[in-house]
Amino acid sequence: MKKQLPCRAATAILSALMLPSSLFAADSLSAALEESKVSGQWRTMYMKTDNKDASQDWHALATGGKLKIETGNWDGWRIGVAGYLSQDLNSNKDTVDPVTGKSSRYELAMFDLVHPDDDTVTLLGEAYLSWTDTKHTLTAGRMKINTPFMNAFDGRMIPGLFEGAWYRNNAIKNVPMQFGVISGIAVRGTGEFKSLDKAVGTLPQGKTVAGANSDYAGNLDTDYVAVANVGYKGVKGLNIQAWDYYWDNVMNSAYLQAGYKIKSEALTYIVGGQYIRQDIVGDGGNTDEAKLFVEDDFESNTFGLKVGVAGHGATLTLAANHTTDDGRFTKPREWGKDPLFTFQKRELGDGFGDTSTWLVRLKYDMSKVGVQGLTMVIDHGQHNRNALSGLDKFKFNKYAFPSFSQTNVDLIYKMDHWAKGLKAELLYVRKHDKDDTGNANFQQNKAEMEQINLIVNYSF
Repeated sequence: MKKQLPCRAATAILSALMLPSSLFAADSLSAALEESKVSGQWRTMYMKTDNKDASQDWHALATGGKLKIETGNWDGWRIGVAGYLSQDLNSNKDTVDPVTGKSSRYELAMFDLVHPDDDTVTLLGEAYLSWTDTKHTLTAGRMKINTPFMNAFDGRMIPGLFEGAWYRNNAIKNVPMQFGVISGIAVRGTGEFKSLDKAVGTLPQGKTVAGANSDYAGNLDTDYVAVANVGYKGVKGLNIQAWDYYWDNVMNSAYLQAGYKIKSEALTYIVGGQYIRQDIVGDGGNTDEAKLFVEDDFESNTFGLKVGVAGHGATLTLAANHTTDDGRFTKPREWGKDPLFTFQKRELGDGFGDTSTWLVRLKYDMSKVGVQGLTMVIDHGQHNRNALSGLDKFKFNKYAFPSFSQTNVDLIYKMDHWAKGLKAELLYVRKHDKDDTGNANFQQNKAEMEQINLIVNYSF
C-alpha cells in the first residue's frame, strides 16, 4: 500500500498558513492593488504540415495570448492571475485522414486536443500567492515553471502550466536551490487543469514493451511529483545542475548536467555532459500490467555530450545522446519537452532505448552582416531508432517511430526600437524516413514530412 499525499489539500493549507490576516486589511491590500502591474502577450501563429504523396495535410491559423495582473509588493507578498486564449481563425484541425485514420498531430495542439471541435480555448492558467525576500521565494497555486522535465513546452498557443507549491532559495552564494510539489497540470493544447493522475495520458500513450496499446490514461494511482534541484556556479565558466523528480508510485528520474565555457581572446569553447537515470517507484502507476506507466524492474540510463565553439557572432555545436539497452528513456509528454542535448523543435526524444542520436547546430547573429535583431539557427539531427520489425519491435520504440533525419531552419527577429516587445519567428522543418518504410502510419506526421511555422508575438 503506497503512502498517499493529498497535494491539493496540502497546497490549500500551505496557502492559508502563509497568508497573514493583515494582508486583507483594507489599507494594505488597497496599496498593493494600486501598485498592480498589467502585462501580457498577443500571439498569432500559422502552421502548415505537408505529408508525403496523397497523405492528408493540415493547416491552422490562430490568434490569442495572455493577460496577467500581479499586485504590488506588500511585505514580500504578491497575488498574480493570468488568463490565456487561443482563437481559431482558419484551420482543418479536426480533419481525419481517410486512409490511415490519423488526425492532426501538430495543428490541433494549437487549440484543444480534448475537444477538437472547439474554436475558442480559454484558460485561467495562473492564479498564485507568492512571498519573496532577498534570498527566498515561495509560490503556491497555478503557475509557470521551467525545469528540464517539467516546463511550459510553449511551441503552440497556450503553454503547459502547473498547480502546486514551489520554493526557491539563493541563501548560499553560487548554490541556487529549488524544491516543488506538483499535483495538477494544464496540458499544452487543452483548456483545463487536471489532477496529475488524470492529466497523464492526454497525449498519445504509445505501446507497452510487449507491443500492446498503453492504457494508463485515467488509470494511474498517483498524487504528486516532488522536484528538487541544486546548482553550482562557483567556478567561472562552470555550471552544474542536479535534479530529481520523484513521481509518486510511478518512477524516479535523476538528472545531472554540467557545462563549462573556456574563453580565449577571440573564441569561446563549450563542453557539456548530461546523465539521466530512471527507476520504477512502487507499482509503476498501477497493479494491473495493462494500465501501468512503466513495467516491473524498469530502469533506463541516458548519456549526453556536447562540444562547441563560439565567436564573431556564430556558435557551432555538436551534440550526441545515447540511451542504453537497460530500458526506454521515458517521461510523460504532458510534463513538457525533454532536456536531451539532441532535442529539436517539433519532435521529442522520449520513449526510446538502445539508441544513439546526434545533432549539429549553427546559430548566427545576423547583426554581424548588418541585419539588426535577426538570429538564424540551422540544425540537423540524425535520430536512430530500433527497427519496427520482429516480435520485440516496441521494446525500445514506444511510439512506433522509424529512424529519421531532421533539418530545421529557424529565423528569429526581435525589434528593439519603435516596436519594442515584438518578436517574429519563421521555422521550417524537414523530416526524412531513414528506414524508407513506405508505410504512411510510420511516416505521416512523423518521419516523412515538411512543416512551416510563422509566429508573431508582442509582449507588453
